[in-house]
Amino acid sequence: MSTSKLVRQAVHSALLASTAAVAGVAPVYAADEPTNIQEVVVTGSRIRIPNMESISPVTAISEEDIAATGKVRVEDIVNQLPQAFAAQGSTLSNGSTGTATVDLRGLGAKRTLVLVNGRRLMAGTPSSAPGSSAGAADLNTIPAALIERVEVLTGGASSVYGADAVGGVVNFIMNTRFEGVQVDANYSFYNHQNDNSSAAADAVRARNFALPDSSVNTGYTKEFSFLLGSNFADDRGNATFYATYRDVDAVLQADYDYSACTLYSGDTFSCGGSGTSFPGRFIPYTATQEADLTFDPVTGVVRPYTSANAYNYAPLNYFQRPEQRYTAGTFLNFDVTDNVNSYAEFMFMRDESVAQIAPSGSFFVDAVFACDNPLWSAAQRQAFCGNFGLNTANGTTDTINMQVGRRNVEGGGRQQEFAHESYRAVIGLRGDINDAWSFDVFGQYGQASLASVYHNDFSNTRLVRALDVVRDSSGNIVCRSVVDGTDPNCVPWNIWSPNGVTPEALNYLEIPLVLTGKTTEKIVNASVTGDFGSYGVKAPGAETGLMVNVGAEYREETSDLTPDAAYQSNDGAGQGGATLPIGGGYRVNDVFLEARMPIMEDQPFAKSLSAEAGYRYSEYNTDWQTDTYKLGLEWSPIEDIRTRASYQRAVRTPNVAELYSIQQVTLDGTVDPCAGATPGLTLEQCARTGVTAAQYGHISPNSASQYNGFFGGNPDLEPETTDTFSFGVALQPSFAPGLRVQIDYFDIKIEDAIQ
Repeated sequence: MSTSKLVRQAVHSALLASTAAVAGVAPVYAADEPTNIQEVVVTGSRIRIPNMESISPVTAISEEDIAATGKVRVEDIVNQLPQAFAAQGSTLSNGSTGTATVDLRGLGAKRTLVLVNGRRLMAGTPSSAPGSSAGAADLNTIPAALIERVEVLTGGASSVYGADAVGGVVNFIMNTRFEGVQVDANYSFYNHQNDNSSAAADAVRARNFALPDSSVNTGYTKEFSFLLGSNFADDRGNATFYATYRDVDAVLQADYDYSACTLYSGDTFSCGGSGTSFPGRFIPYTATQEADLTFDPVTGVVRPYTSANAYNYAPLNYFQRPEQRYTAGTFLNFDVTDNVNSYAEFMFMRDESVAQIAPSGSFFVDAVFACDNPLWSAAQRQAFCGNFGLNTANGTTDTINMQVGRRNVEGGGRQQEFAHESYRAVIGLRGDINDAWSFDVFGQYGQASLASVYHNDFSNTRLVRALDVVRDSSGNIVCRSVVDGTDPNCVPWNIWSPNGVTPEALNYLEIPLVLTGKTTEKIVNASVTGDFGSYGVKAPGAETGLMVNVGAEYREETSDLTPDAAYQSNDGAGQGGATLPIGGGYRVNDVFLEARMPIMEDQPFAKSLSAEAGYRYSEYNTDWQTDTYKLGLEWSPIEDIRTRASYQRAVRTPNVAELYSIQQVTLDGTVDPCAGATPGLTLEQCARTGVTAAQYGHISPNSASQYNGFFGGNPDLEPETTDTFSFGVALQPSFAPGLRVQIDYFDIKIEDAIQ
């Protein structure tokens, strides 16, 4: 490979200090003294340059910085940077996909492109809905022990890497030429002292909820990594192998005093919860009457339901999901000739994780009850029927409509098991054609599969049958469906008596829900880089000439998700809606061009002045065509100061879920724009949803902050476009060695956003 010119002093890498220094993570800097090194590629460009300068706002985190953090999860390393926002990870349980993702600038993980050695990392899981993580890469695939550095570029980079680099790019540079043997082992846990009198803990005490022990050790984590690398064939080749194992224990919200109850904020903290409660909330109603009732879990005495009876769903939720992860892989490099290098990469990952949230149950199922229900006490018959003027005598045919909200506390929390397996293989050839031209061509294949089982959820169908009970011809209390033959396996769910729920009833009511699927990515890429300075194409005031990179790429993305019949029919009581199958994909052909031109070097008031530009044209088999481009300028008037400005046009293509997921009404969000005293939408807009003028401004918000919506995919979607402007100033005063200050401004605007 060609060697480069001398490295300039560390002022040129001040950009790399940028936000990382603010975040407490030291960036990578070039050496202070000139040193002979190979040319490198910095994220945001395919052009190899003799230093780590970048006109784009790139932050680099070195291997030493990563070790100093003590973090064992890749997402935790990246999330320390202020550019990154929390996304999918081990600390997310409700709504988890079992993956770890990164979200730059808060634009969503689907708008952040993840690279390994400058090449795409495939989507980590097939998505069941077009949410913020659909199509995002899974960072669990990346072995932290082999990371040489992480480069984070914020702002669009589609002209260099293709679609989806809207919020930015996170590029994991791996040590592909490791030599020796390295074994690392880590053991950690969380310790918390629950001995404070905080407002949150006081709220827990006020509701007589259980507080955790005064000192808690939890979330034990064990991590092991093994690296083995060696040169061969007279140092013309290198083989690097890695294997890692991670075992993480769960952390429950019950372990912390400030999370032992469902907190409502306001002037003072208070404990709230869910109306789907224990021993239950019962709303019998007729056309003219309604009651809101519960009963004592010990005595069975019926009484009015109040907010004090809300179910505390917090303790069983996971702060940290339990997980086991295995990774293994190899990186191979071999110099075929003095100027041509062949390379190959193979990465494997298996991750098993469990997400847990509060128990399932009857989420206000609307059922019809016979007033002579044999499981009811006399007081319950009177409260549910007698008070409505209905006959409660045995043999009566009177019935009452009633909504039942009751938690399955006997069955425990809802748990979703995730098992992901991913494979990624790359094979390529790169080298020098002559002194002016070099090339790089590679093929890449990646696949991630999902197998998921949801436990402890109730069947909606079985729930209605288990609540409808009668006496059979022998006087036994059985389900009506047993008597009429509809469901001979039905077991009554006796929620009306203390300790009335039997294991047999739970075995009948609880059903598993199963998901399987996979995503696949195929890429072929070829490019050539030319140094036109060898032909004398250079600015009069510069030593370095025009550098150009030209190439083409083919990429294919497919994804499919197959839920079982219970998922598709919305038979899971705690699911919020049906989970429907998704399948599809797209292909894209790209051509791209990038140029970098030093204008002035080592001149008065211009230690360096450089410009860059890039363009990519993409043609999709879905009848889209997109253009992306970039322009940038970098100026260092003196060694101590470096300024830069850039403009990027980026695109994000709709992913498979956004294109092909089936449209449906399901649990969609936490806000009703037509609710409250001052609705977010106008009367005309809300009228389209059925709201009358009399109702407008008088609709109470949902106490659970859970609303249904109509959403799904749309095959007619077109790519969204983004314009990013960024400006930066890097200061490295010579009178203060080691001090580096970076100030960045960015403005990102998305047009035709796919939400």
